[in-house]
Amino acid sequence: MMSQSSTTSPHHSPSSGSAELTNLVRDLQDVAWQARLFRGAQLEDTLLNEVLAPLPRVRPPRLAIGIGDDAAVIIPSGRPVVLASDLSVEHRHFELHLSPAEDIGYKALARPMSDIVAMGAINVAVTISVAVPEAWPYDQCQNFLRDFFRGAHNLARMENVDIAGGDLTRTRGPLCIDVTAFGELPAQGSPWLRSQAQVGDLIFASGSLGRGLRGLHLLEQLHREQPEQAPHFNLSHLKPEHQNAIQHYRRPHPRTDLQRAMSASNITPRACMDISDGILRDLHRMALASGVQITVDASMIHRHPAVADLSEKEIFRYKQAGDEYELLFAIAPDQAQEHIAQLKEWHVRPIGVVTDSREVGLRVHRPGGRIEEGHDAFEDLESLKAQWQRRISDAASTSTWLRRLRPF
Repeated sequence: MMSQSSTTSPHHSPSSGSAELTNLVRDLQDVAWQARLFRGAQLEDTLLNEVLAPLPRVRPPRLAIGIGDDAAVIIPSGRPVVLASDLSVEHRHFELHLSPAEDIGYKALARPMSDIVAMGAINVAVTISVAVPEAWPYDQCQNFLRDFFRGAHNLARMENVDIAGGDLTRTRGPLCIDVTAFGELPAQGSPWLRSQAQVGDLIFASGSLGRGLRGLHLLEQLHREQPEQAPHFNLSHLKPEHQNAIQHYRRPHPRTDLQRAMSASNITPRACMDISDGILRDLHRMALASGVQITVDASMIHRHPAVADLSEKEIFRYKQAGDEYELLFAIAPDQAQEHIAQLKEWHVRPIGVVTDSREVGLRVHRPGGRIEEGHDAFEDLESLKAQWQRRISDAASTSTWLRRLRPF
């Protein structure tokens, strides 16, 4: 509402005129702010009423109260509830010029749902929170959110999972998406932890690796070749295995099929986790959590056909990259022998063994007899420093970069 000072008598001093102008500017700013808030609320209401509310509930017995109130109400079945939360940030986990909004929504759900599967649990519901950049105009926000939730609901419907709620806001930073997945363990089931591997256990990995990173690199290449078509690139000229890699990178599917098959066959891993940050890093985490040494043969880690045209060195790098969403687990030797035929049928392959409980960590046998020990998120730090030293001739610049790296 306009202030009273804007309607005073025309007989006024210059100072009063200046005050009126100040008040007028403040009133206009207030009107603009209110309009902005209303526009944001209108977008949220539109999303709730036209996009989310009509989505069918797939688990009415468990989801008592869904979207529309201040919180959802889930009726537990008496089994333990398993929670996993995953944050996706633009420029860190995805790029808008490489993946359509529907694929971003699909993948945002797949990430925490894969963690639920790795715990041996069944996904029940998810909540989704999105922070949209303030710089986006209203139409861009609306179009993105409609497509985003369409993709999210696509995976939720396939996996019989409810979208139970979440939050929507704006941010001065990049697009941020936070998804929390809720799961429950099967009847008489126990959670699959990463901390229970024992000496003698066989280490298995599902699927074939390398297509996550290869899919990303193929998309980056397509963006250089077809920038005007981004993110809806023409993939028809690509090999089928390369198209598969792109599809996997954009829409990875949690291995619910394998988890259900293993549960139905009474195959209980001693330790389990999903491969999201790279198989060697995740193996190292399992070894540390279990307090054991894990020895793996790198040649036994199955490669995806999408990386078959690369050099052996590149294949090894691609196989240990992230964005795989396959399962990595340790099985007691007697149980592994009993179910070896089934595991092979499910494309689950042995890659190593738990060898020691006195020396904790990871040993990797590379082709040519080379043995590497100790893999973690900073394993390539020394080589990274060396690259900077070689590439930056300016001594001052080199010193600056090394100072930045030193805290790690």
